[in-house]
Amino acid sequence: MSKKISISAIRNWCISTGLFVRPAKILPGKWEVFEFYYEQYDNNLIHYNESRINAERLFYEIDFAENKIFKHKTNLLVPLISKIKDGNWRISRNFVTIVNPDRLGCNVKFQFAIDKGVLKLLKKDLSGKIEFFGFFRSSK
Repeated sequence: MSKKISISAIRNWCISTGLFVRPAKILPGKWEVFEFYYEQYDNNLIHYNESRINAERLFYEIDFAENKIFKHKTNLLVPLISKIKDGNWRISRNFVTIVNPDRLGCNVKFQFAIDKGVLKLLKKDLSGKIEFFGFFRSSK
């Protein structure tokens, strides 16, 4: 006994589940941090969860515009974040690079992933120290 398989049903299922959606297709938009980590110079890992961020009235909003323009607003006192300038962004595999328009070679490259609507950005230095590891929600 054989069954007919509907190709259109399979195609519709793949589209509805986002199975073939590349991160480049879902990265554009505005995101706000709700949790982050960074290591201080004395190798202490600092953690800010959502309640601490809210209690201290901290914010970090980033915007990856469709036209590859990057903008951000923040009051975080994280050394790496304070160095980032508005500029352009580009993707290569699972890395997003924030391109500094003023100084070549001063770009910041994050490893990123998007899982269940959460954008994760990770930046480590050459020794493996976490300069920033943030979790962001879409802020439409």
